[in-house]
Amino acid sequence: METTTTRITAAPCGKDRHGNPLAERTYEVDGRREDWGDGRTRVFVRRRDLDARPGQQCFAPELVRTDTIKEAAGVQPVEVGDTVRIVRGMHADRLGKVTHAGATAVHVEITRPVLAAEQDGATETATLPFSRRELVRVAPAAVSA
Repeated sequence: METTTTRITAAPCGKDRHGNPLAERTYEVDGRREDWGDGRTRVFVRRRDLDARPGQQCFAPELVRTDTIKEAAGVQPVEVGDTVRIVRGMHADRLGKVTHAGATAVHVEITRPVLAAEQDGATETATLPFSRRELVRVAPAAVSA
């Protein structure tokens, strides 16, 4: 099952050690939001440090100030699952082919494990941001000119 995540900017509830409100942060969140009243909203933030297996995502609740929530400009919801982990890890056995590599992004066609309800040999395409250093790890033969 795929989870849709989006990026938001929001200020967490609470104050720093000097009594100042906490600064705004960028979060990758799923679609769930809960209104907790008093100008607070509970969002579920993606915690990559807790992801245990490919395809598994862990989300942790975070309380943010409702008036500070802003959807990231120009960012569309992205279907994520084992796809991002496969591309980021550059597992050669799972990476189908890199169809285009630019300065800041790489477009890949990914062959991924499928559920019994899906057709065999399903592929999906994704354009994900990569630094030049990460692009070096892609086998040169995999990049089309």
